[in-house]
Amino acid sequence: MSEQTKRISDYKETGDSLNLKTIDGQNFTIVDWEKSDFEKDGKSTNGIKFTTEEKFDNGLQKLHTTRQVIVQKFYKVKDGKVEVTKLGEAVKSGIKFQAKCVSVKPKGSGNDYFDLIDAEPQKGTLD
Repeated sequence: MSEQTKRISDYKETGDSLNLKTIDGQNFTIVDWEKSDFEKDGKSTNGIKFTTEEKFDNGLQKLHTTRQVIVQKFYKVKDGKVEVTKLGEAVKSGIKFQAKCVSVKPKGSGNDYFDLIDAEPQKGTLD
């Protein structure tokens, strides 16, 4: 390609975070979180954006999801007010958590869903 010819993909706009499902099964360390709702067709869905110690694609250190099983581990909305959970408060106080997102089969019937679980510590990462 000549200097005058460029690739469209070189100008692709990217957000500041990756969808949590893109790193399914990988360990990561949650160091902060923020409420990050998703808007579509005038409807809002509660969401969350995690800041991690690790860098992922394009050097991003944020992961987002609207999976309610995961969101509600950090906050719930009750009568229009945000109520932060104990886990949400712990992260905000500076405690770090090693986690990973996995697909879970429900007990009985129902669809598989994604959940956030404790990750096994990697050597040299936890005391």
